[in-house]
Amino acid sequence: MLWLIFLLFAGCQTEQPTNTKTHLIKGREEQAPLYRMEVPQKWRFQASEGDLTDTKKPLATLDFDEIHITFHNFPGFAIPPAAQVARWKSQIEDIDPFTESKTPCHFSGFYGLCYFCENETSATLALAMQLDQMHAQKLKGSEKSAVFTFKAIGPPHLLRQHRQEIISIGQSIELIDEIAP
Repeated sequence: MLWLIFLLFAGCQTEQPTNTKTHLIKGREEQAPLYRMEVPQKWRFQASEGDLTDTKKPLATLDFDEIHITFHNFPGFAIPPAAQVARWKSQIEDIDPFTESKTPCHFSGFYGLCYFCENETSATLALAMQLDQMHAQKLKGSEKSAVFTFKAIGPPHLLRQHRQEIISIGQSIELIDEIAP
């Protein structure tokens, strides 16, 4: 009898809240949102406003403690992830070679590279992502390539401490509209 009561209550557990909020992010040339991203509520999320045609301006930024994240896309450009990682690497001085890693990753129909490195004062954790050619050609409007970057910068100890959380935010990025087969 106790066993049946245990099973009854064990099956009635409610799902724990995730404490995240879904943010919709518009593209550079389309006014309708193009991406969605799940962000923990403790992070400050800011979508960029106004003219976004300049790709130097991020579509969104996120901040927590001393960590700053930028989210960019590059419509019309097919920037290979390895080229993006090489560009980031050239911007960082005195990289500790023992901390540097570049690994393939894929999620939400995107594929690319996850890059991490540190120097004495700063660390970078970044994703350089793109859709395959077949899916990119099926996108509507001027956001054809859907190439995006997601780059976190902050003190090494904080990026190491929040690494999984940052990666989870990055991996939550997806296109709002599914791509037809």
